[in-house]
Amino acid sequence: MLVPIIAAIVLTYIGFINNNASRNTFKVLPMVYPVNPDLPVAQTGTDLAPTDPKATTTSQVKTTTICIGGDVNLSEPMDRYIAEGMKPFAGLTEITKDCDFFILNLECNVADANIGKRQQKNYAFKAPPSTLQVLVDNGVDAVSLANNHTKDYGAAALLDQFKHLTNYDLGYFGAGANVDQAFVPLIVDVNGLKVALLGFNDSETRIGNATASAAGSAYLNAARVNSAISQANSLSDLVIVMPHWGIEHQTKASAKQVQWGRSFIDQGADLVVGAHPHVRQNIEEYKGKKIYYSIGNFVFSGFAGRAEAQKAILVKIKVENGQIVNYQDVQLQLNFNGFPSVI
Repeated sequence: MLVPIIAAIVLTYIGFINNNASRNTFKVLPMVYPVNPDLPVAQTGTDLAPTDPKATTTSQVKTTTICIGGDVNLSEPMDRYIAEGMKPFAGLTEITKDCDFFILNLECNVADANIGKRQQKNYAFKAPPSTLQVLVDNGVDAVSLANNHTKDYGAAALLDQFKHLTNYDLGYFGAGANVDQAFVPLIVDVNGLKVALLGFNDSETRIGNATASAAGSAYLNAARVNSAISQANSLSDLVIVMPHWGIEHQTKASAKQVQWGRSFIDQGADLVVGAHPHVRQNIEEYKGKKIYYSIGNFVFSGFAGRAEAQKAILVKIKVENGQIVNYQDVQLQLNFNGFPSVI
């Protein structure tokens, strides 16, 4: 049973490598292991598993800038705005042009119109695959799919979303074709810096969770989370965790968020950047590392008139030889249409 799972993941990541090689300054590294703690770890090769990947092997200082934005919803009316030639990202060009790697939380299903069935829930978001071009055109490199809208149209539509993201050369993490794949981190090489990305969802999990036989998101399960972070940490220079958690419109993190956020750091994460509340929440420094409990919306319509939901943060970090040396919290203001600009 384990062999087909590993083979499927290998084929997926080979596809990422081939697609990304011609477009971006980063490449996706193959990362294959079952994160079920009851299963043995499959080795991926000595070239990706040095004895101490976080050790500095050269005196030359290499600086890499990574940008992280919050919730993005490309469904109606955002897809219509894009089709009409409007530019949701236009207000960010100057601040994101130096990003070596740009990550967002894609909070909608992106799939063909005839694939999938709307789930029984209050809000379900689905966007046409063509909208992904706006992400590519604005330098986005990868998206988290660990959220409560990834599976709004079921497992079939999520599988279709994987295909379209790959076709647009967009890396993704936090979801997979089954539960083992959902917890596999996306590992990328950005200018020689190995970055591991993990996403975990804690909202509407009854709909969104991946299972042994169905596609879905990774979720907050201690054994799986700890195993995933530990493995990612051993094979990368920098581990970034993006949880989807908390209570909507609450500006202070809940006790559960604090407990999990600190646990991510304890397990080896270097940075935690949260989403879901649609507003900014407090930022904590824990053991010398930062936890952004929520950075709010990024490109998201429907919040006009809610002042706090129209404010957000773009996190920019500078990394030198595997260490975060500078944080820049860029304050954003969303307009009536949900387009951000720098305050």
